[in-house]
Amino acid sequence: MFFEFKAEDSNGAAESADGQTYSLPDSLGSGDLVKGGKKSGSIIFEVPAGSSLKLHYQPSFWSNKKVIVNL
Repeated sequence: MFFEFKAEDSNGAAESADGQTYSLPDSLGSGDLVKGGKKSGSIIFEVPAGSSLKLHYQPSFWSNKKVIVNL
């Protein structure tokens, strides 16, 4: 599931989740959600300190629909 997320820094660079995410005790992990489903967990991104960030969520590789959240 965390493969659908990217962190964009203030330079416009979009970083994928770090592979160490799987080692977290509360990792978001992988899998699918049904409509209306919920899941919580942590994801690790390596981004420059002090950078303003945006979180990108694209639920499907085959779709260009996405949600962008300013962090």
